[in-house]
Amino acid sequence: MPEGFVSRLTRDGELRLWGRGYGSRLPLADARVEEKLVDLYAGRLGAWRERRLTVSSGSREIEFGTLASDEDQDLPLIGGEGDCVEFDREDYLRLRTSITAGRTL
Repeated sequence: MPEGFVSRLTRDGELRLWGRGYGSRLPLADARVEEKLVDLYAGRLGAWRERRLTVSSGSREIEFGTLASDEDQDLPLIGGEGDCVEFDREDYLRLRTSITAGRTL
């Protein structure tokens, strides 16, 4: 989990993310859920590929990311950089499973 951020899936089907002056809520009932790979470039820090999970409902969107691994190569490579909340791989996969339960990507 990113330091200082909290995410929750409520019993009534809402995804909540808050921390450090930021807060967002998304109802999951009609949400679109997509997963992809993106390439990131951070100047002298280098470049890397990230696995991204995008959850959007109406005009709201939350994007979660984690460092990509070899097992992610079957995901489509779409675009480049963009804002997201970065998770370690274990937390990302746990959140992904919770969000996509009963859904198909």
